[in-house]
Amino acid sequence: MKRIAIILILVSLMAGCDRFKRKDRIIQPDEEAPVIAPTTQPAKNPVADTEPQPKPPVSTRPSPHKVLSKSEIVTAAALQVNDQFITIDQVLRPADPMLTKLAAARLSSPKSGANEKTFRAKALDLIREQIRNQVEHVLLLAEAENFLTDPEKERVTEEVADNLRQAVAEMGGSKVRFDQHLRSKGTDLETWLKQLNEALLIRSYMQSRLGRQIVVSRSMMWNYYITHRREFSKPTRVQMQIISAPIRVFLPTGRDITDADRQKARSKAKALTDKAAGELAKGKKFDDVAKKSSRGPMASSGGTWPMMEKGSFRAEAVEETAFAQGAGRTSGIIETPMGFYIVRTLSIRPGEKSTFEDVAEAIAAKLRRQQFGKLAYDYRVKLYTKAVIIAPERFERRALEKAVQKYYQKVKGHGS
Repeated sequence: MKRIAIILILVSLMAGCDRFKRKDRIIQPDEEAPVIAPTTQPAKNPVADTEPQPKPPVSTRPSPHKVLSKSEIVTAAALQVNDQFITIDQVLRPADPMLTKLAAARLSSPKSGANEKTFRAKALDLIREQIRNQVEHVLLLAEAENFLTDPEKERVTEEVADNLRQAVAEMGGSKVRFDQHLRSKGTDLETWLKQLNEALLIRSYMQSRLGRQIVVSRSMMWNYYITHRREFSKPTRVQMQIISAPIRVFLPTGRDITDADRQKARSKAKALTDKAAGELAKGKKFDDVAKKSSRGPMASSGGTWPMMEKGSFRAEAVEETAFAQGAGRTSGIIETPMGFYIVRTLSIRPGEKSTFEDVAEAIAAKLRRQQFGKLAYDYRVKLYTKAVIIAPERFERRALEKAVQKYYQKVKGHGS
């Protein structure tokens, strides 16, 4: 199941990764207006770490995507990107969960007119975002299909098949059951395979095209190490068991608190810890006493807290005592302005500092990721500025109207 989830995430990320975010939406002239090649640039986004791969030879294969006729364009209400097209369904499908949630939320208030207006505004933002995602995907996929070599494409096909075998194995070896699982997630096997194949083609192409340009030297790694020392050191940490009696839990509720209330609550907190200390002195286990007497957030787990750095625990005196008394020791009652505590030190882990050699490989990988992200961003900008995108206002309006009918009106009809 974990592998299936990871693959679904990969597909969804690659389908809309590194989206083009600009101050304005994609240029959308009227159908009668001349074709415009956009010049605005996408915003930077991180790209997954990849190892450099040999750059493939340039191919002159034609794009495998179908070129729609004019009548087909009208029928599909398609957005043209170079010689390829994006349909309204391709734009709405990835936004389905968000549009469904948005429609339900807008209908929860009686002001239906204002709610539809708000739905339209927010739905339009989602539609424009998905248009940007789909444009990027189409451009990168066309490059991948045109320029990857046949052996590289075959390796992608093998990787898809391998992922399918392992995903089916996780579903008990039943492809039918795997398809049913995908349908419960809003997709199906055929779509899953197509999206995974496209995602891996794009990844392979970007690795091949940009990998050889990445250079990470030892001096670069050393410079990163000395300027990010805190990343490679761990402070001393302590793990504590605490019996807590905060004064606040003994204060009355529903009225103003008086000084007398505070004094009475403090007495109750002290009495609780006195009793707990007495039980510990008789040899009872700390875990049992904490579960019975502690009023802290970790009482159910025997008062055990996770490893904590110095300065992490709110009651400073408790933390200082835990560090000072040493592992295996139990304190007496510790009084603070917030309440009363008994602390047992489970363990103390000394601070660590990683040497350069210990972390050199991790630094190199991080520098490669950074360089790859910058190269990928620059490449997408170049690719996008060369693209011819015909995005009529009518396409955006039709997508919005379909979203209103499919999500808002449908939910409204069910609620009436």
